[in-house]
Amino acid sequence: MASVTIDRATKRFGETLALDGVTLSARTGEFLALLGPSGCGKTTLLRLIAGFETLTDGEIRVDGDLLSSARHHVPTEKRRIGMVFQSYALWPHMSVWDNVAFALKVRRLTPAALKARVAEALEMVGLGSLGTRRPAALSGGQRQRVALARCLAMDPRLVLLDEPLANLDAHLRESMRAEFQDFHKRSGATMIHVTHDQSEALTMADRVAVMMGGRLRQVASPTELYRCPADEDVSRFIGRGSVLPVDVREVASCGTCHAILAGQPIRVRRDPARVLPGPGQLCLRAEDVRLDGGAESLPARVTGVRFQGDRREVDLILEAFPEEPLRAWTAWDHALEPGGAVGATVVDGWVFG
Repeated sequence: MASVTIDRATKRFGETLALDGVTLSARTGEFLALLGPSGCGKTTLLRLIAGFETLTDGEIRVDGDLLSSARHHVPTEKRRIGMVFQSYALWPHMSVWDNVAFALKVRRLTPAALKARVAEALEMVGLGSLGTRRPAALSGGQRQRVALARCLAMDPRLVLLDEPLANLDAHLRESMRAEFQDFHKRSGATMIHVTHDQSEALTMADRVAVMMGGRLRQVASPTELYRCPADEDVSRFIGRGSVLPVDVREVASCGTCHAILAGQPIRVRRDPARVLPGPGQLCLRAEDVRLDGGAESLPARVTGVRFQGDRREVDLILEAFPEEPLRAWTAWDHALEPGGAVGATVVDGWVFG
């Protein structure tokens, strides 16, 4: 287990600024996800931690040891950092056992120590009986477990995961999420996981670091990130939130406020440190909007309806904000058609800025 400290990490590729002064830490034994759209810098940051790239500025330390700075760079093989890749990176002509043992042989362990280390790693990922198979005879999930076992056999102080589930089908990806979580609990390893999949990050991680445009935008637990986004971009990215302008009239001490949305009074949650009476922005998610046509509802028009098993997801547009789509959930048997008029009531939401 290890702690990671990243201080003002900056990386340029020629004239392109890929990473812009990122400061972030991973606690000992934590599962931290780096989440963001393609090109946001998350993979670059992971490669900097691994030692595959050099820093332009800033520092990266693991357990207080300086690994990277503008003038100092510890080679990858000397960092004691394990990495699991999206592509598995297994030798096709080697057995599962030999794939896991390969790097250990380079370290020149004694035969007894090597055998014990490989056996322990394979048992930890549930592949103890498949050591003689070749990668071609394994499923995608089993191959990914071999890659994880190979990483664990090296006894790394930190495990880096570079979108390890991206090549799996939806059903297998869901089951592998649970396996990675179970492994993290059993091993207590510090893990940093890069992904563009929100569901993956929010399901698996203790904390999620959202990156956009080479910068760190917010670091929080999955619950806090979803319920209390820091700004408009995070609101829209996480959970496909909608953002509407509101007029904050009264701030309560209990973490809520009274506001006016399109002339209608509402009571919503607020950021205690930032929201004062005056103009603000309201993040609304599907569960924050009820289609009941009550006295406090706002006129809206349905633009789309999708069946989601036990409920329907409804796209709608408020008459007061025709440029900002909203979503709401209704019962599966609630008959709505695109183009129909409805009343939308705001029952919750998050005000920032």
